[in-house]
Amino acid sequence: TLCDEVLALMLGHPRVKAARVSTEKPDVYPDCESVGCEVFGLKKDL
Repeated sequence: TLCDEVLALMLGHPRVKAARVSTEKPDVYPDCESVGCEVFGLKKDL
């Protein structure tokens, strides 16, 4: 997903140890405000 790609880029930075990325799409379904995705990652070498 786009979130996974952004998370990988963020964790590739040497000063980043952990990151959370989220996306939201409004108006996808008429009975809810929005739908989205959230991912969290930690560097493996911690």
